[in-house]
Amino acid sequence: MGIWPLGGGSKEPVQPQGAIDPNEGPTLTTVGKEFDKRYKRDVWWIEHKTQLRTAGVVFLFAVEGLLGLIGLWAFADYFLINYVEEGRLVESFFAGAENLHAVVQTQVPQALDLGNVQILPTQGKFDVLAMITNPNADHVAQVRYRIVYDDRETEERTAILLQETTMPLVAFNVDQPRPRNPRVLIDQVEWWRIDAHAVPDPIAWKQARLNIAFDNLQQDTGLQIGDQVVSRTLADITNKTGFGYYSIDVFVLLKRGGSVIGVNRTVMSNLLPREERPFQLDWFGGSPVAQTIEVYPIVNLFDDSVYLSSDTTPATDRRDTLKR
Repeated sequence: MGIWPLGGGSKEPVQPQGAIDPNEGPTLTTVGKEFDKRYKRDVWWIEHKTQLRTAGVVFLFAVEGLLGLIGLWAFADYFLINYVEEGRLVESFFAGAENLHAVVQTQVPQALDLGNVQILPTQGKFDVLAMITNPNADHVAQVRYRIVYDDRETEERTAILLQETTMPLVAFNVDQPRPRNPRVLIDQVEWWRIDAHAVPDPIAWKQARLNIAFDNLQQDTGLQIGDQVVSRTLADITNKTGFGYYSIDVFVLLKRGGSVIGVNRTVMSNLLPREERPFQLDWFGGSPVAQTIEVYPIVNLFDDSVYLSSDTTPATDRRDTLKR
């Protein structure tokens, strides 16, 4: 032990740098520690590899056996225990599918029924007529169409077909020559479904608003005004509803033997609720002698602007009052 030169105190001897302390054991570096861990894992895997493989095989056999038991139980349950009930369940599934298909079909409107196009001679010209029907009780159709003949055609027109309604499509006063190959081209059909919550019974709703009776229908073909022969359709009309209308288009068809021989149109103005009035429609140039007369009043009941206000008392149109 050395003596401190400046005092009497003693100090611990200083180990030379790089010397190994005999009281301390050897230390592992970081690389040595990682190697030791990997070595232990490898030894553990070698010792337990066979047991792990055996355990995996046993587990897979157990899963296979469990699935097999489940399959056997399902087979026995379906074919031996609940066969009848399972059959009924399957039948109810297909029955439900058919019912669903039927419900879906009720939501799809049926196609419009377009009748044959007819050519009706009138005073050196021709009227081209076709009847169109909306067979649906809960759909309204807006139809854009043209009437085509030869190399000519009408402008595009729009018709509103209410639920379960038939109306004529007419091109009046077509010039010579006689139209050939006449047809109606439907450019577009837009369907409007009637809201069942707002209108539970669309047919009764329509009948409550458009119930106009044309009684005592007759066709007078013997009128002479100056040197012109005039035919006239006469009737007594009654508005049986509590609704009034500013104007209603009225088509009159003359028939003989079930075939249409003449068609005409007029506008009935300011029809009051519960009103009774005479109806008159003149056919200038005369008309064929008809066996039956059909009248088609046309108005869009879903357009609020067509209804008269409750406090409206309009002047009556002359064409609707004169009866000669």
